[in-house]
Amino acid sequence: SETDTTVIPVCVVKGPKKSGKSTFSRTLLNRLLNRYRRVAFLECDVGQSEFTPSGMVALSIIENRVFGPPFTHPSLPYRAQYIGSATPRANPSYYLSAIQSLLETYRLEIHIPTLPDTWTSNDGRIEDVIPLVVNTMGWTKGLGADLNARIEELVEPSHVFEIEGSEEWGWPTRSTELAGDTFPFCSQAKNIVRVQLEAIQAEATNMHVFSATDHRNINMLSYFHATFPPLIAEHQPSTSIPFAVPSPVSLRQVIADSWDATLPLCARYPFEVRCESAFDRIYLVGPGYEDVVPSELPGVVNCAVVGLIAYDASTKEAEVAPMDQGASALPYSPGQPLPHPSTLNCLGIALIRGVFSSTDPSPTPSHSPLTHLHILTPLPPSVLGYARVLIKGELELPIWGMLDFREGEEGGIAGVEREQVPYLQWGKGEGLGSQRRRVRRNLMRKAQM
Repeated sequence: SETDTTVIPVCVVKGPKKSGKSTFSRTLLNRLLNRYRRVAFLECDVGQSEFTPSGMVALSIIENRVFGPPFTHPSLPYRAQYIGSATPRANPSYYLSAIQSLLETYRLEIHIPTLPDTWTSNDGRIEDVIPLVVNTMGWTKGLGADLNARIEELVEPSHVFEIEGSEEWGWPTRSTELAGDTFPFCSQAKNIVRVQLEAIQAEATNMHVFSATDHRNINMLSYFHATFPPLIAEHQPSTSIPFAVPSPVSLRQVIADSWDATLPLCARYPFEVRCESAFDRIYLVGPGYEDVVPSELPGVVNCAVVGLIAYDASTKEAEVAPMDQGASALPYSPGQPLPHPSTLNCLGIALIRGVFSSTDPSPTPSHSPLTHLHILTPLPPSVLGYARVLIKGELELPIWGMLDFREGEEGGIAGVEREQVPYLQWGKGEGLGSQRRRVRRNLMRKAQM
């Protein structure tokens, strides 16, 4: 049938976990790059992100074809929102608001870019429009199915690719809306093209070797050891969001050009940051964090993974409420909700390697107020300077990421004996609370039976 070549492809990829959804998204991305110079990629899978660490929804600009698993191409997103967890279960409304905010950014800034671009290609690819690929999460039951359906409504796609999995993966009944088994690059937007795909066989994947948690941890360590190129002075402030917080670059792909693994994270030189002048607010998100009082804040953020956020300081939501800051120079209010995603931009993540006080130089001050932080992040200093807010979520650095591989299996960490290293216990734990808590979510209520 005839197609409208003026319609830009907006593709949604749906499928259960372990079905090849991420692999197909990369293939689709590479296919579009044969025709378009740049493709936008919206990552909605906070558990296994493609170009960023887990725990965020991100809108990235891709210019080069992508091969290999996510940890081989860590990138800086054009704009992102920090969720702070590997699942949106704790705050689904904020998750949807974050995706909606990124979709508005795509439609106003990226879909048909209006920013000046001094670089052009001579390979015949389309340059003045940018299509979109949306990768959804593999949670396909209950709330997850409702969230994926809502994402599809927000995206308003021209093409929907549904991967059909087996019933043991929780995939619903095969859709009857099948519009063919080929993908035209452009089609009538009013008529959504739905393509049904078969899932990858389990024995053809490496999921039996590496679990989702393993991929998540490797991706995070790859990000922290990555070296990003220095950013040139071509940043443009956002035109759709009313505050001058630039994206990392203007509609360009910023991918790590190398990795520096000569030193472990515990031996690398961090940024020393004065809390009072560097940050305007810290938020704690996740179950149980609403009960954290200001006096406990130094212990909570020490050795924590946090999101580095640029925000609109002129909005009413960003005003710091009166509070007792005796224990910390970080402005913090227990139970304070996050501002609306339209006023935030997650620049990346960081590891707070140490907290200390100007009056107490020890790395873990017990009674002195927290005034300085030691921060590890691969973000270039030109981008790091825009981070004015910290968000502490549920994500943590894996234990093996904290170890000192220079000391061997029997050595300590950074010259400290194993028994004297805080926060780590060697060997198997004993007693109440020593094992990981297991939560069962497969129990059905009487009304569901």
